[in-house]
Amino acid sequence: MMKRTISCDASPEKLLEHCETTIKHGIKQFLAVGEALATIRGKRLYKIKGYTTFADYCDKEWNITKAHASNLILAYEVEKELSTVVDKPVLANEHQARQYRKLDASAKEGVKQALAKGAEMPEALAAATKGKTPSDKLRIKGIVIKICRVLNSTSEGKEVYEALQPVLAWAKEYEERQQARQAAIKEDEAWMTDIQTKFPIAA
Repeated sequence: MMKRTISCDASPEKLLEHCETTIKHGIKQFLAVGEALATIRGKRLYKIKGYTTFADYCDKEWNITKAHASNLILAYEVEKELSTVVDKPVLANEHQARQYRKLDASAKEGVKQALAKGAEMPEALAAATKGKTPSDKLRIKGIVIKICRVLNSTSEGKEVYEALQPVLAWAKEYEERQQARQAAIKEDEAWMTDIQTKFPIAA
């Protein structure tokens, strides 16, 4: 099981201090940083410093976007989930956590079984995603996110990033429309099959 490094029994001020020390001195230790950020967000400790939102806290205190912080938190949460089947850290980076989160329940179970048998995370993920092609929406979203990260590294990046948010929203809506369309097609096919079974057409 993954050992928790933060005690939530401390006062909010001490807890915030502990979390910020972890982030400041362990920025490369993304799992510990993810846990610290998760605690700050979950308990709204950023309000102690006068911030009204977690996004403002991340931006002003650590010069990272809310999306980046969310990815770090995701990595911590995925590592915590996987610690139920293996008693050592398995994630090498945030990207592996995002890959795992995109899998369906069956594929996730396959990853867990592979890890339990001693496989490394890249190997387990490769086996789970073999033969699967990402949807158009995921490819588009991935490209947009990469562009946003590049733009966000410049002085005007934050403004441009916010301007591109409608594109991400459109990508999400597009995928939902596609899923609804496929569901409707399957429903129509099932309905036609049922009708033909009940009322067969004589040759």
